[in-house]
Parts: sequence; C-alpha cells; structure tokens
Amino acid sequence: MNLALLVDHRPVAARFTGRLLESCGYRVVLVPSLDRAVEEARRHVPGVVLCYADLARAEKFPVLRRLRQLLGSHGRVLLLLPAPSRAAAAAAPPAGADDVLREPLTREKLLAALPPVTAGESGLPARLRFWGVRGSIPTPGRSTVRYGGNTSCVEVRAGPEILILDAGTGLRMLGRHLREEFGDRPLSLTILLTHTHWDHIQGLPFFAPLYEPRHRVRILGCKGARRGLRTVLNHQMESPFFPVGLPDLPANVTIEEFPGSTFTLGPVRVTVTRANHPGLCVGYRLTVGNRSLVYLPDNEPHGRKHRLQRHSGAPPSHDTAFVEQADAQLTEFCRGAEVLILDAQYDCQEYQQRVGWGHGCVDDAVGLALAAGVRRLFLFHHDPDHDDAQIDALTAHARALVKAQGGRLHVAAAREGRELVWAPAAGLR
Repeated sequence: MNLALLVDHRPVAARFTGRLLESCGYRVVLVPSLDRAVEEARRHVPGVVLCYADLARAEKFPVLRRLRQLLGSHGRVLLLLPAPSRAAAAAAPPAGADDVLREPLTREKLLAALPPVTAGESGLPARLRFWGVRGSIPTPGRSTVRYGGNTSCVEVRAGPEILILDAGTGLRMLGRHLREEFGDRPLSLTILLTHTHWDHIQGLPFFAPLYEPRHRVRILGCKGARRGLRTVLNHQMESPFFPVGLPDLPANVTIEEFPGSTFTLGPVRVTVTRANHPGLCVGYRLTVGNRSLVYLPDNEPHGRKHRLQRHSGAPPSHDTAFVEQADAQLTEFCRGAEVLILDAQYDCQEYQQRVGWGHGCVDDAVGLALAAGVRRLFLFHHDPDHDDAQIDALTAHARALVKAQGGRLHVAAAREGRELVWAPAAGLR
C-alpha cells in the first residue's frame, strides 16, 4: 500500500515531486502519460495516484474515475495543478479525484493529503514485539532489567495493520519507537484493550502518537465493569489526575466497544473470549491465514481455584459442571495456536495464598498450552515481586513439566524487546 504512482510528463518537476513522496514514506513509480496510468495502476496496485493534469480537459475524467475504482476505499487519487481555480477544486470528486493540490507543492501539503502510512505491504510476515510484560505495577530496577519492568503492551504487525494489545506502561516506549521509525508520516493504529485495570491503560497518557494531529488511533475494548469504555478512559486523564484530558488530545482518537465477538482488522480476524478476572476482562485470538496468536494476560483457571476452595471448606465460586465447561471452552479457544501469551504470574505455592485474585500459576499455563496443542507458550504478566532470577526458575520449571509429559511445546518467559514472526507472508495473501 505504501506505493505512489506519479503521473507527470515534466522531467524536472516529476523528480522534485517524486522526492517529496519518498520523504513521506512512499516508493514512487513514474508514469509519463495519463493514458498509461490505468495499466500501471493494475500492475503496481498503488495506495496513491498523484496526477499532474488540467482538470478542465473533460477527456481525462473517465481515466481518473477508472483509477478511483482501481484504488478502492483505502487509496487516494490526487490531482496536481499549477493554479487550480475554485471551479476545478469543486469538480474534483466527479472527475474521480479525492483532492486537488496546488503547485508549488510542499511536504506539508502532501502529508495532509496522503493516506496514513501503514506498517508494511501485504507480503510481509506477521510479527509481534513485547513492550511490557509485567503485571500489576511497573517494577524498574537492576533486578528486573533483563525481562523488563513495564506493564502489559504487545505490538502486532500484520500486513498494513499495526495492532497494540493493551496500553500498559510499555506503550510509552512503543510510541517513541514509532516516532523514530516513521518520522512525520501519518499512522493508523488500533489498540485492543483486555480490560481497564490500571496496569493495562496507564501508558495511554504517555503515548506520543496521541499528541500528533496527523495520526489516527482507534481504541477498542469491552464496556467495563460499571461504566462505558470512553467514560473510564476519560476519567484517568481528568483533573486532578492528569493535566491533559483525553478529549483534548490532538490526534484523531476514536473509542469503541466491540462490534461483536468476531471482527476483522485488515488481514487479521479477531475473536474475543471472556477471561476469569475481576471485573469485565477478555482475551483475544488473532488469526492471519491459518496461523493464530492468543493473548490472555489476565486469567485465573477455574479448575485449580475450584479444587482449592473445596479442599479448604470454602464455598466454591461455581459448581463442578460450570468449571469443567469453562476450562474446556478456554482450551478450545486456544486450540492449535502458533503463539499463546498467557497469564503465569505465580508458582503453585504463591497461588494458594492468592486464590480469587484473577491470575494463574505456571503449572496451569503449561497444562492449558499442552491440552490445546499450542506451539509456543510465553509466560506473561510477571509478578512485580519476581526478579529476573525467579522468572528464570519459573521458566525452567515450566520446561521441565513439558519434558515430563513428553510434550513438544516451546516455553519462554516474555521479555521486553523480544520480537517474533508468528505467521509467514503467505498467510497474509
């Protein structure tokens, strides 16, 4: 999509315009005549067509309309005129153009008219990167430097989409990285929230793209425990908690509750499931082609909780039939995933003192991954009291459990900065 077709017969002017397009993040294909533009558009499938044309010449209207049809809803056809009159600008849409630009052309004018630059073209593999892996509260310091102390935030790129799973404190560094990578180019980003506990939303006020008017940020989540999603997110940025309110952010921000339990974002099919965690919390399954990534950062398996409650004499939260059904449904939700990012906050002994807190232990994480036939398990939502050495020990314990059961599951602890390809390029076509 980040390819521009430049239709211009003037060699010097075309070179100048081409350099401007390249500075905005586009690869440029030059076409010297409008008559060849449709053929070249079919061949290259551009995201933008920038055409030098005299709009007053009516014979060009059918060509522009055809280009508009070829580009579809995500592309733009722009006309570049020496001095467009009001009549020319008003006639642009019927002629098949989305906008008219006036020479002399500047980078600022071009950026304002171009569609947002996306993460890549559809031929790129889907990949993920961990920006925050800690649970409950950030834990910076020497003892957590290897795995990281930021709270939940995972970046997923698939074709043209940049998806962000949760907005914990790791979101701040992701925002800085996006600014370094894309510069002044406009971006379209989607944030998927599992729930609105602080450790999953505290990065939002510090996310750099929210302070740039050229960016579009869409935030999706469930309604929340008591109030709508927009109300909850607004509240954490109201005075006296924060000096800038969410409605005052310069970016084009939309906040939406899920359109359903399954929806699509570009090449990604998103499926939502309910997690067992205080309040209203969900998990996601992202599918690209025939590969899936499951993200369940906060979840307490029903089975172990039920057994411990019965053993202690406490009244069980649910009956046995419900427990068995709920755990079986979660196993099916994770079935065959390439990657499972799963709550593994405690060891078994720690969990016994924290029953009902909404988090799981490493043994249950391994058990779920093995039962679901997952290929890779990432232990996630590390306890704030666990240093790097303790996370190493939990990872070694998890691998020993897999080996003892003869499994082929790959287990690792999620670590800030780790990047992984989880679906090949072929899966995006």
